[in-house]
Amino acid sequence: MLALGASDLASPTDDHNLVMISIAHRLKSIASLKKAVAAGITCWEQGNAMLATCFTLLFQSVLLNDGLAEYLSFFRGIVAIAMQMGQKKMKFVFTKLFGDEYLQSMEPALAAAPLINNDIVSRACRSLEIMAPLCKTKASIGIYGVLLSTARNLVTSSRECKFYTHPYNDHLLRITAYISMRRAYGMFMMMPQDEFREFTDPGDEVCQLLQAHFVALQLIMTPITRAEFGKRMIGNTYNADGRTGRWLETLHKTVPPHLLKYYEWTLWVEKATDAGAIGKGWR
Repeated sequence: MLALGASDLASPTDDHNLVMISIAHRLKSIASLKKAVAAGITCWEQGNAMLATCFTLLFQSVLLNDGLAEYLSFFRGIVAIAMQMGQKKMKFVFTKLFGDEYLQSMEPALAAAPLINNDIVSRACRSLEIMAPLCKTKASIGIYGVLLSTARNLVTSSRECKFYTHPYNDHLLRITAYISMRRAYGMFMMMPQDEFREFTDPGDEVCQLLQAHFVALQLIMTPITRAEFGKRMIGNTYNADGRTGRWLETLHKTVPPHLLKYYEWTLWVEKATDAGAIGKGWR
């Protein structure tokens, strides 16, 4: 909590002292969490405290410019802890975060969310399609497939909304796009450690490109995914387009010249984010 609080206070100005304090608390928390996981979960109160720690560190990752890899790592930690608790039949405090129950609870909010302009998502599809020959490993091919599916579902959703105006149809289209992005998270959570290590390797040019497209897709989906937070969105803490947009800036600092053409769309999304265009429904 101290780590997250310090990062939140530092985020508007990037105060160096607060940033250092936040990282110091983060490192202590991670070390303590690793020790607890290694020792094993002995009671449901401990397991839920460990889950809460993972969530808190995950939210802090959103406030870190280079926090994408750790953000995904804590999703994996949540699954690992939850599986241990499930095997021991322990009670979950976070009852709606797993399985279909969470999606069902999201339906009213998703039904009210705007759809996304077709031109934007069509560009996302084209950007992903041209990079297909680059993906040759199991990890890159798997993630690529899910990202392309998400982009194509967004195109379908945006096109269909021009012809079908019944609220129920619109509702199903939003759900489809949302589920597609959840599938990507599902892959990150469940992929073998060697594949996850490959995907998050800063030296893997193809996986870095996939990371940029993953972040950019999330950003253009902000009008839909913001529905997930609803009234919990206070200030800048959950302002995805204001913070995770920095993940793109970090990824774009090391773009290899020979891959620049594959980054054209993600670079455009970064500029649109900086201009404040993200999250307005793209009308």
